Amino acid sequence: SGLNDTLWLLSFLSRRRIAVYRAWSMFQSGEKSTEGYREANVFFDEWLGYQYEGKSKQSWIEVPIRLNALKEGLFEKLLTSFENSPFKTAIRRTLPYVLMTHERGYFEAHLGGAYAALETLVAGLTSEDASQPTNQILKRDVYRPLADELEKVIREKVGDQDVAQKIVNKLGDLNRPSFLDRLLALIEIHKVNVSRLFPEGADFKVGFRDILRRRNLYIHQGKLDDYHQYLLDFARIQGLVELWILRLLDCPEVAINFVAFSERAPITRS
Repeated sequence: SGLNDTLWLLSFLSRRRIAVYRAWSMFQSGEKSTEGYREANVFFDEWLGYQYEGKSKQSWIEVPIRLNALKEGLFEKLLTSFENSPFKTAIRRTLPYVLMTHERGYFEAHLGGAYAALETLVAGLTSEDASQPTNQILKRDVYRPLADELEKVIREKVGDQDVAQKIVNKLGDLNRPSFLDRLLALIEIHKVNVSRLFPEGADFKVGFRDILRRRNLYIHQGKLDDYHQYLLDFARIQGLVELWILRLLDCPEVAINFVAFSERAPITRS
């Protein structure tokens, strides 16, 4: 587990997937033992591209953390934060998707990976406690009587009871916040500096609303009409997820290499 945590963090900070794909061990008994030695090989087969793709050097411009900060002990602090984080499961589930957005492939696949990374992170950070504002709009004891009244009206006004039942079945969804509302609430809770993801003076709430509207068109209808706008959406979602994870790991903002983000989208710099 410790090795995996280290490799996942290294992967995230280098924006390149790193994983153990073979381990070998040997046991040899003491001199007085009648047993010989034993060997064990373990293979972990994932397609990581290393079989076919040539190695290339990485510039400091490409990595999200300033190298001098890592040299001064920040990596150990981030690893400790990752291992002890109450959000470790959410971060761990998100990392493969955000890493996919940096691997070779078609833009459409990268865009889907960015959406998956964001939704995985939001789902992971949403409390399982139904009393939390990220899970419901009204408290259950307040909404339940309202839902009962709505059901009576629906059954009274809709003649076909089969149709009425289908509408009633949707009543539970009315008390659940939209993805946008959950996203904005969590951004505020975790104090993610999203202002850097949009041009100076832009309303990031409107920006995310438009991003999610285009996301729905792409996911549900396959529309990718404004290619340039989707490129900006992709860069902003990718940047949001990475900056969010760094925030969850208590990474100081002064250590973040914002050049690595601004190369992909018009992220403002301080």
